[in-house]
Amino acid sequence: MTQRNMRFLQARSLTAWYDQGDIAKRCGRTTITAQLVIGGEHKTISGEGNGPVDAFVHAMNSGLNTSIDVVDYSEHALGQGSEATAVAYVEMKVGEGTETRWGVGRDPNTTSAVLRAVLGAFERHSDTK
Repeated sequence: MTQRNMRFLQARSLTAWYDQGDIAKRCGRTTITAQLVIGGEHKTISGEGNGPVDAFVHAMNSGLNTSIDVVDYSEHALGQGSEATAVAYVEMKVGEGTETRWGVGRDPNTTSAVLRAVLGAFERHSDTK
């Protein structure tokens, strides 16, 4: 991952960096590579999906040996114009679909906002283990 394109994400105890250059579209598919810091340990994950959220979820599922699925997602702007900040909300199913977790993310970059929301929901799941 190149330093100049890195985007930083953080939930309460999870930290992630992803390279916007690593979000590449090929034949309608998106790939993403992210580096997570979990409990002080660095872990690089990669995934592919039909967009950045799907690719990030696939990366987390395969790289962290978990089973999460975003079942609902909403986003809106705080403010207007180029100074607006995106706020994203996700509803996520965990495991066999019996646990529901919600996450919220805020960032000037819309992709980063939703990935922050996914991290927040995942962290809430991790807190219950």
